[in-house]
Amino acid sequence: MAVENPRHPHDCKITRRHWQGQFEQGVEEIVYEGKCRVYGNRSIRVFTYQGVEKADMAISLPLGHKFLQRGDIIEAWDKDGKTLLYPTAIVDATQNNLGTTAFVSTVHN
Repeated sequence: MAVENPRHPHDCKITRRHWQGQFEQGVEEIVYEGKCRVYGNRSIRVFTYQGVEKADMAISLPLGHKFLQRGDIIEAWDKDGKTLLYPTAIVDATQNNLGTTAFVSTVHN
C-alpha cells in the first residue's frame, strides 16, 4: 500500500470556544497546538460507530491529550504550509495506549 500522506508530521491547532451568553462572542481557548498526523479513510480504514460511518478523517495526537471534546475546532497543515484540514468540528475522540485520535467529518448535509 502506498503512503497516503508522505509529508508527516503535520501541524495542528485545536481550539475551544467558551460562550458567555447567547449574544456574546465568547472566549477562544487554544487546547492544543503542535504535531499531529492527519489521515483519511480512503484505504481499508472505516471510522464507524455501531455500523454507521461517523467520520471521513482522523487526526492522531501524541500521548497524554485526554482533553478533546465534541465541538472543539481543529485545523491542520503539512510541513510545507499546505492546508490539510480547514477549521472543522471534532465529532468524536478516543484515547488509547499510543495517544488520542480525533475524528472529523468534512462532509456536511
